[in-house]
Amino acid sequence: MKYRYLVVSDTNNIIDYIYASPKFKMIRGASILLDELNIVETVRIAEEFGGLVLSTGGGEARVLFERKEDAEGYMTAIQRKYLEATDEVSLSIVNVERREHELMHDWLQRAEERLRLSEIAKYKKKIHNISIAPIMKRCDSCHQRAAEKGLEVEEMHCCRSCYNKKKAFDGLKEKIDSPKFSDQDGDLSGLEEVYQQLIKEVPFQRVEKMSDLVGDEPSDSFIGFIYADGKGIGQLFKGDLERETDDETFIRRYKEISKGLKDSLISAAVEAYKKCLEIGFEEEEFRVDFSSIGGDDFAAIINGKHATVYTYYLLKYFNLFTKNKINLKEGKHLAAGIIIAKSTYPIHQLYNLAYELMAKTKAESNESTLDFQILYDSNITSIDEKRMNIDGRDLYVRTYRIGDSDDQHLSFKDLYEKARKLKERKFPSSKIKAIYRITAEPSKLMMEFEWREWLSRLEKEHKEIFFEWNKKFRKTPFAFERNGIPYTPLRDLFDLYEFVDEKVVME
Repeated sequence: MKYRYLVVSDTNNIIDYIYASPKFKMIRGASILLDELNIVETVRIAEEFGGLVLSTGGGEARVLFERKEDAEGYMTAIQRKYLEATDEVSLSIVNVERREHELMHDWLQRAEERLRLSEIAKYKKKIHNISIAPIMKRCDSCHQRAAEKGLEVEEMHCCRSCYNKKKAFDGLKEKIDSPKFSDQDGDLSGLEEVYQQLIKEVPFQRVEKMSDLVGDEPSDSFIGFIYADGKGIGQLFKGDLERETDDETFIRRYKEISKGLKDSLISAAVEAYKKCLEIGFEEEEFRVDFSSIGGDDFAAIINGKHATVYTYYLLKYFNLFTKNKINLKEGKHLAAGIIIAKSTYPIHQLYNLAYELMAKTKAESNESTLDFQILYDSNITSIDEKRMNIDGRDLYVRTYRIGDSDDQHLSFKDLYEKARKLKERKFPSSKIKAIYRITAEPSKLMMEFEWREWLSRLEKEHKEIFFEWNKKFRKTPFAFERNGIPYTPLRDLFDLYEFVDEKVVME
């Protein structure tokens, strides 16, 4: 056995770190720093100690070593690097020695289990450097940690953590703006790879502040927060690898899969961007601020009008690229949650809600799915507060497929096209409000009566859109059924209506 020691690590207190400050540049700087540490610095330090990196991404890393002292040296160095760069982010990290005749797959699985136990027992405590002595001045950015003399950012007195975040933001900005950036090879983080590809292939516009993502129209003042995560990705590392006895074969395939996932997500992010421009979104208005791209994790902020369509293509292309880049019979899937809200909505809350949506839709299906919610109320703290069931009828669909509709889930493309056609045919906005009242009517008889009365006042060209979608709309707004429970997509349809561009036809 050439490799005897496996070091597995994962980052701690990430959400607290990224969203400690409400300021956009600090949030972005935190993401940039973590991406650089995880993708670039981890590899560099591992190689310094003679390690072989199996995978990095999403804050995690797996590195093989021949000698115990090299593994321990790497552990010390990488933990020090994280604390020096962030001033507060710690690592959960374990070094697991291989047993005699142990298969590499079993070794990795055992190390992962040890890491999770280690996280629970020890490392998940938040580490910070706030002195127990009286603080003379708190950081003007995060309002949590002690400001340090000489660390000023845009007339703010900052703690070292926020100061480093701003430096990272400025550093990436300077790097991207360099004429040499598009041709730079090697040592690129996931975010840098995305930006590099976009600069080469499209009229890409970098986002410097939140106002860059919004416009003058009422619907343009909304932003979309997208969070996506892979489905069944762990199964990729099983199958043939689970019983593989040859270490070289295992390592080669494991690295191929890890790299394939990363490359697929980056390529999907770029192709989705290009596709949105191709189908008609204006170049001057279309911008995406990528917050996280690593492994199978994706987060981004985008104008609310573009959020759902961009996400649709992101999921579609990820499935296509994983099939081709990892050489699979069927591509892998992502689940995505999208929150569309006013640009003044706290970003950390957008993240929490988008993550909640992602988790819900991930549990609904094994295929590529998305869920979205448009928020007008800044007091919402949970998606369940918006989702209602009236007398055994669901008022929201919750999960949309990227493929065609089936008996369990509707297609998002169908929903979007119905909204687009209504807008194209000048459906009167004054008719929309009544739908929310009608669908919430507890009495089934009264609900169906009011629905038919509402339909009777529509133009024929508008009625046809509903009837073509499902003939049951002639009688009830709850035209679909899943697991014996009637549901309606009409609230989703009219929520989306204001954020649909009638000139943009999805393909």
